[in-house]
Amino acid sequence: MQPPFTYPSVEEHGYHVTPDEIDRLVEEMQAIRPPSLSIDTFQQYTGRNVYALTFTDPASDPESKHRLFVSRPHAHEPAGVA
Repeated sequence: MQPPFTYPSVEEHGYHVTPDEIDRLVEEMQAIRPPSLSIDTFQQYTGRNVYALTFTDPASDPESKHRLFVSRPHAHEPAGVA
């Protein structure tokens, strides 16, 4: 069944919106995997993946690090983090 609407592609709007775009972005990040990145993957009850990306220097003292938690209530609503 075709959805009643379509999202513009990342090329059209310049940022990742759809779950498929996020999946591809995370796959690209996994391919280059800098040492400062760790990726944890969890599965939603619908079967889609949810990602926790951590960017940090593993050699740094954990007590001196700043933390930022960013999330979206729905994968297709970027306004929450914009």
